[in-house]
Amino acid sequence: MGFNISVQFKNLGGFPALSNPGLPISGVDHTYDDGYNLVDISDNAGNLTSNWGYENDSQHVTANGRNDIVMNSSSSAATASSIAATAATMSPT
Repeated sequence: MGFNISVQFKNLGGFPALSNPGLPISGVDHTYDDGYNLVDISDNAGNLTSNWGYENDSQHVTANGRNDIVMNSSSSAATASSIAATAATMSPT
């Protein structure tokens, strides 16, 4: 007894972004998977905001004399597909 099956999967792995940071411009709200940077009550006077937050200490990065907070937004297009392959033939024992 044997099976000779060819299989191909399409539209794998897609998921929409849970957040929308928007364009990298000031004066608008930016939301991320692990933080936010929002317009404050002063309308971001001096191009600064006090209305921001992040989830994990690991997002604080110090490099080249700078202290930064790294925020992330993830998504994946549903366009991946598998390569066609033939399953191994099974023989009775």
